[in-house]
Amino acid sequence: MNTSEDSLELRSQLDCLYEATLCLNSLQSMEETLPDLVTLLRPLVRIRIAVLLERQESLRTISWREAAVSDGEFEGAQSEAANQLKYLSGLPGSDFDSIDERRGSPAAASTAITIPLIVDHSPIFGVLYLNCHLLTETDITLLHALGGHISIVLDRRLQVKVQQQQRAKVQQQADDLQRMQAEKLSEARFHMLAESLPQMVWTADPRGDVTYVNQRWIDYTGYDLAQSRSGNWLGAVHPDDRKKAEMAWQKAQAEGCAYEVEFRVADRLGNYRWHIARATVEREEDDSIRRWVGTSTDIDYEKRAHLLLLEKNERLVLLSELANDLLTLTVPEDIIRNVFDKISGRLSLDLYLNFIVIPETNKLRLDSYHGIDEDQAQIINPLSWGVGICGAVAAGKQMIMVERMQDLTDPHMEIFRQNGMNACVCYPLIVRNHLIGTLLFGSIKKSTFESDDIELLRTIGDQVAVAIDRIYIEQARFDAMTDLENAREEADSANKAKSLFLANMSHEIRTPIGIILGFAGLALEENPEIEPEVALKTILRNGQLLAQLIDDILDLSKVEAGHMEIERVPTSIHEILDSLSTLFQFKAGEKGLALNVEISTDVPDTIITDPLRLRQCLVNLVGNAIKFTERGEVEVKVRMIEPTGVNEGLGCRLLEFEVRDTGVGLDEIQQNKLFQPFSQGDLSTTKKFGGTGLGLFLSRNLARTLGGELYLSHSSPGLGSTFYLTVDVSSEAAPSRAPSESSASSFNIRSSLEGVNILLVEDAPDNQMLIKKYLEIAGAEVTIACDGREGMEKAMAGSFDLVLMDIQMPICDGYQATSSLRQCGYMKPVVALTANAMRGDRERSIRAGFTDHLMKPINPKQLVMVVKQAAQKKSFNPNHH
Repeated sequence: MNTSEDSLELRSQLDCLYEATLCLNSLQSMEETLPDLVTLLRPLVRIRIAVLLERQESLRTISWREAAVSDGEFEGAQSEAANQLKYLSGLPGSDFDSIDERRGSPAAASTAITIPLIVDHSPIFGVLYLNCHLLTETDITLLHALGGHISIVLDRRLQVKVQQQQRAKVQQQADDLQRMQAEKLSEARFHMLAESLPQMVWTADPRGDVTYVNQRWIDYTGYDLAQSRSGNWLGAVHPDDRKKAEMAWQKAQAEGCAYEVEFRVADRLGNYRWHIARATVEREEDDSIRRWVGTSTDIDYEKRAHLLLLEKNERLVLLSELANDLLTLTVPEDIIRNVFDKISGRLSLDLYLNFIVIPETNKLRLDSYHGIDEDQAQIINPLSWGVGICGAVAAGKQMIMVERMQDLTDPHMEIFRQNGMNACVCYPLIVRNHLIGTLLFGSIKKSTFESDDIELLRTIGDQVAVAIDRIYIEQARFDAMTDLENAREEADSANKAKSLFLANMSHEIRTPIGIILGFAGLALEENPEIEPEVALKTILRNGQLLAQLIDDILDLSKVEAGHMEIERVPTSIHEILDSLSTLFQFKAGEKGLALNVEISTDVPDTIITDPLRLRQCLVNLVGNAIKFTERGEVEVKVRMIEPTGVNEGLGCRLLEFEVRDTGVGLDEIQQNKLFQPFSQGDLSTTKKFGGTGLGLFLSRNLARTLGGELYLSHSSPGLGSTFYLTVDVSSEAAPSRAPSESSASSFNIRSSLEGVNILLVEDAPDNQMLIKKYLEIAGAEVTIACDGREGMEKAMAGSFDLVLMDIQMPICDGYQATSSLRQCGYMKPVVALTANAMRGDRERSIRAGFTDHLMKPINPKQLVMVVKQAAQKKSFNPNHH
């Protein structure tokens, strides 16, 4: 190569070196600079692979290769560069282990050069490994020069970096010192602020351990900083709130979020007050938690007011729910059970007792209960007023609360103690100032009841009382409506029966009246076909039948009014049965029936009873038996029987009459209506056999009045019936009374009143004539007055032995006339004549001054007997009336 070419090449190398120096002095990183250097050198040196290894704090590899270089060759070059660096620097092999493991294939037909990177006599800090196609001496010189420049640049960069690091360290130390001083100042200010606040203030490290508490915390809780560490601060929190506080604190720590919770904190004396605890996070610049800063603020007044409001609202809701339930429930036991189910959990109740007042007594009935067994309930049911808690509440009508029952020795508390009750409260159930019962609640857990609980239970008790009273009122209203409906149905039934009765009575009355009028008319016409005696007997018989109908109607009114009277006198049972046989033998014979009467040997001849009423019962029974029997027989048996049932042990002597027939009999429906008034078997029976339907109803009531009973023993359709009549015939003093028809039946009226002068005061001419004729037949002398005033005048003017005075008369009635006579000093006997047959008529007559009382229609024998007895008294004695 000639000189000019050498000079030109040298210049090119210098220019390249200059450009490389400029490139190295740029602000680019070596990763960016190495490819640029290779690009500058390639026109002079054909570089295939370039590897720059720099060792400062750590080994750094910067590589480049041309596109044709394989991965294996490239890795081999990197490994060779590392080996050269180890060889040249004498560094431990461990720093190059990661490179030594690369095993690439050696470069083929190429030249490699390793240029150490070193400044002055400093240790080598790197190598520049170049793999080229071909290198000349000039290339090697150029590359070594380039290596020197690279070494200087890298060293300078290293020095700059070291200086920067030193300056940064000094600045960091200054910053840390300033920060620490600022933190100390801030902490001092924080502590000063924390100590001046009324709240309890605290801080905690990132782990949650307390690092600071202010004096307010120490003064209130008694816990200093050491005692508050490691979660010990929870000891000041109410046991019921600790879990809530701890879980909220753990959640805040885990999530790095704000902490807020309400709990009760105890002071030094153990008194708890509500606080709200809040904590926020102070974070470092890297957003990590530096510490927690928290406060605890006293909210006791607000919290208790809030809780009280909530409690009141809950109780209002509860009372509203109970009120709705109480409006729908219709059984007192369901009401109490529903109330207990709703409040037992809220108020820790384990027992209730509901007593209801037993009307018209001083006792309580246990209506419903819970918490005691059935045997215990029987012990306290019923409960007298004043006995036990509930009895005392009923007597005083005041609430009673009993505390610590297990410590009491009162025997009335034994049942409560057996069931573990520790406290109870009992309320009177009062509506409109009227006690209807008591309600007691008991608790095992409670030793007493708070005032709010007492007031709530009192309100509930008032609601329960109103609900139970409402049920009673509704039940009473329902019962009244039911009774009213039953009464209406009974009234309708009675009206129908009475309508039927009136229709029957119309027939029963018109029939004898028609016969009486008919035969009387024939007798007046002197019809030769009608014998006078037959006509008169027919008229008499139908008149008696008509009188019996009227007597039945009067007896019915007495029975319905409860005014039936009896006369208990010595009576011949044989005479009654003989008259019964005489009365019905003819009727039985007309129908071809046998009438048999059998008297047991144990029946005495004389019994004590009312002969008229007994005969009335027997006439009805035997008459019915004959009426409803078409063939066969009617049998009457009389015997003495032993008293049973309600009569047993009362000294009764019962006479029993058995009346059996072989007649039509009765089905079950007819038997059920048999003893009802105005009722017979059915309408067809009434039409076929006649009758008013009063006989058996009257006879049963008469039998009971006589101390016995009338009942149907058995009956079957077509097979006949058997009735039993019992009467009490034991000895008993009989009240004085006018002679009855039975006692007058054997009395002979002729000449009985011989020489007796009688004044008859009667306004009806027919009665005047009839009564006068009866008395004249008996031998009396009779003077007639037509009204009360005339009767008074004649009585005062004449010398009569006795006055017979009608009651209902014009001008002046019998009561007024007799009363006036007595006031004027008239002392002769005065006997009342009246059609009034109701209870009290006789007593009214006696009070008016009458000596005795006779009812129309007049029985001639009874008339003569009464007049004779009265005339024998000679004068009126008011003290005997």
